[in-house]
Amino acid sequence: MNVGLLLHGAEAGEAGRGQVLAAPGSIAVRTVFAADIALLSEEEGAAEVRTGGSLTFTDAPRAPER
Repeated sequence: MNVGLLLHGAEAGEAGRGQVLAAPGSIAVRTVFAADIALLSEEEGAAEVRTGGSLTFTDAPRAPER
């Protein structure tokens, strides 16, 4: 499903694919979460992950700066 929105006061390019449109105060930003992940094998192009290391999610959504 595709939708088009006219957001008064927003400049072109301020909203992007994958962003959430919600009423102010209706959702909360989370900085910690639990997840089940599947790691790729070396044949599939995996990067090295060491025990105790942390993963970086390059396309993770960011909270707007206030």
